[in-house]
Order: sequence, then C-alpha cells, then structure tokens
Amino acid sequence: MVSKLTSYNLTLRKAKLSDFNAIKNLRQEASKRSISHYSEKDVEVMNHAGEHFILDFINPYRKTYVGTSNDHIVGYITLNLSKKWLWHLFVDSKFQGKGIGKSLMNKVENIFTGYREIELRRMIKKI
Repeated sequence: MVSKLTSYNLTLRKAKLSDFNAIKNLRQEASKRSISHYSEKDVEVMNHAGEHFILDFINPYRKTYVGTSNDHIVGYITLNLSKKWLWHLFVDSKFQGKGIGKSLMNKVENIFTGYREIELRRMIKKI
C-alpha cells in the first residue's frame, strides 16, 4: 500500500530490499549526530546493531516502511508486529520539522488500529 501526502511530496510505502543502503546510511548518520549523548559501550552496541538490521527485512514479525520525497528516502519506521512495538523511527536531519515523523507515526497508528497501546523505546535523541 502506498499513500501520498502532497504538502511535502511525501510517499509512504513498504520498504524494499533495494532500500537497504539508503536506510542504513540514514540510520548511521542519525547515530553519528547523537553519539556524544551515549557511553562508549552504547555507541559500540548501536554501531554493531546498525550492521545487522537487515534482519528486519527477513523477520516475518517486523515490517519496515519508508517515507520518500522525490525518490529520496527521508525517513523510515520498523514495526514489531507481534509485540506492537515501534522498533525504529528515523527522519533525515535535512527533512526534520516538516511533518515526516508525524506522517510515519500516522502509518504506525493505522497499522495498529484497535490496540490500546503502542510501545516506543527511545535510544537516540533528536539533535
């Protein structure tokens, strides 16, 4: 399912394996900007996890959706469907403050319609 938001030329769609490098780069850039807030051990864990998040693409209980603008991935979410968790939410720093995070959260709410609670665990602070 693809949905369009015309105000920011944002398209939300299910991620494809061909999106992997763009998602990885977005995640790594966000991690680099926030590294000063974390201990060495936390940074090591984040960097290691960043290399293995391809598992999100093959795990049947996780779904990843990307927000694109002019064919450029500007944000993404990963959901854990079995636990009703929002696993990842990243927005490219150049596109923050434009409602992309809100649009991604609306996607989460649409997918989890009917649930009383959705869990979000924050690890990386917005810079």
